[in-house]
Amino acid sequence: VIEKLHGINNCKWVSTEMLVDKYRPWMTKCHIIFCNEIDVSADRGKKQKLSKLKEIISEDTHAVEEKYINVFQIKNHYRLYLSSNEGVPLDLTRDDRRTMFVRINVLSEHLLKDNPNYYKNLWSFVKSEQKIREVYHHYKNVHKISSNFNKNVPFKTEAKSILVQAGRPQHFKELDELFKSREGVFKFDIVNTRDIYEQIQMAEQEQKTSLSYLTERGINEWINSISGLNFKTSFSVHGKKRRWWAIRNQDYWREPREDQLTIIRAHFDGLLDPKHSKKNQDEELERLIDERRC
Repeated sequence: VIEKLHGINNCKWVSTEMLVDKYRPWMTKCHIIFCNEIDVSADRGKKQKLSKLKEIISEDTHAVEEKYINVFQIKNHYRLYLSSNEGVPLDLTRDDRRTMFVRINVLSEHLLKDNPNYYKNLWSFVKSEQKIREVYHHYKNVHKISSNFNKNVPFKTEAKSILVQAGRPQHFKELDELFKSREGVFKFDIVNTRDIYEQIQMAEQEQKTSLSYLTERGINEWINSISGLNFKTSFSVHGKKRRWWAIRNQDYWREPREDQLTIIRAHFDGLLDPKHSKKNQDEELERLIDERRC
């Protein structure tokens, strides 16, 4: 139905391999793409495949390579319709802005139980040019798009939230649990990768975790995955001069302040919690800054 509404000559049906392949001549012949069994969940080359997929969705200028022909550029914007029976067909980041995901839990036996002629009626509808014209007329001339609709921001669905969580690497999920526990260095809004690494290694020695393989790079990737705020300069707290990240209350720590380091040290000393009332914070900060000046 969607293909007919867009016009068959504007559409291409591709496989996952064709979608992320080096050679994609079909890109010059369509702006609507259908992939009936999308699956970019395999570990081998997954990151590169996902990058190619993101590029098709969000970019307007594309490099096209065909066999025995030099690479050339085209201007085009694509819309993708993807379906899959895989549990986790794509790995999406928490801040994904390209994808709307819907999970259909109704099985064919449920449909046929309620209506034995369901598929007969469905295909009769699809094959009727008159019915397709009626659908087209409805969405073009009758249906009113909400004033709140933003074509650049996909709808957020519960199914997408579940998919995002399911696709996160296992060490991300383990760090998520430590983050929620607020134990050790995780009780503060501000952390550094080395402290997290040392806490994990200590817990491993006590057989309290199975993250011995985790590197500081992996920790850094996790912090980025939760939109951690990286302070522009390194600074010293409790004798440790390192690069620090805000992993909670980022909006509060993002505000530029003249006495930012005093505020950060007050937070580590347990004298400041951004969740508490602003009045109490301001009074405590004013006292700390006065003491520093004295």
